[in-house]
Amino acid sequence: MFGDLNPRPILPVALMSSLLSRRGSIISGWSPLEITPSGWYDALLSAKVLSGIDVQSWTDLSVNGRHAVASATGLTYSDADREIVFPGSKWFNLPSALIAAGNSPFTVAAVARVASAASGEPIIYGQGDASANKAPHVGARAISTSQFTLVFNNYGADAYANAAISGSLRTSHFILVATYTGDRKSMWVNGVQVVNVAYTAASTSTSTPRLGNGPFGPTGAWIGGIRTVVAAQSAITDMARQKLEGYLAHHWGLQVLLPSDHPYAAAAP
Repeated sequence: MFGDLNPRPILPVALMSSLLSRRGSIISGWSPLEITPSGWYDALLSAKVLSGIDVQSWTDLSVNGRHAVASATGLTYSDADREIVFPGSKWFNLPSALIAAGNSPFTVAAVARVASAASGEPIIYGQGDASANKAPHVGARAISTSQFTLVFNNYGADAYANAAISGSLRTSHFILVATYTGDRKSMWVNGVQVVNVAYTAASTSTSTPRLGNGPFGPTGAWIGGIRTVVAAQSAITDMARQKLEGYLAHHWGLQVLLPSDHPYAAAAP
């Protein structure tokens, strides 16, 4: 079904939404559209290229038309891993930011894997001007050859909101949900809360919105794979977060990652 993913023009948003609503084998019932996303990128639904061929653009499946455009050649789609492969020096540029300016609530969720984080702090999604407290981002940082830290930060004097995850860097996909309420940062990994810290952002900047990087130069480029990025310009409720985790887990066959008492461990929302 997905073997012939040749480059083709991006479908109009209305048509894409209609098609998604009919593809029950991929989206059945609840979907990220329910959280009114500012952007939704899915490697299985959005990538229109053959495996090993450059991905020139990545369709935004929300109603906002924030289609991602490759910064250079070298971003590829892997049929085997069903992901966009990031080599560490390329990323996708977005036409506008997924997170609003100022001290604004937001949510960023992702399904990804990191192959290397040794050179700095590779970023799944980031934006801003790299000055204190103006560049919200989620990403990773290696702490050993078999462990890495997922990072949810605004870049500046604030303490990092970190979550150490053990396991193979090159093969393990994880489900991450990070949300900011306006005075608190929280992060869940594979359905388990790992961060809950008080924090108030000074002034978020909307410059340089990117998938697979932020405003930090080469050390911010993601190395590994990204399957999904979903963002919203609001904090997510616990009920909606659990549904998002359940959707992502079952969509990607990762339900085994969810704790047994998660409401969507056995079935998708």
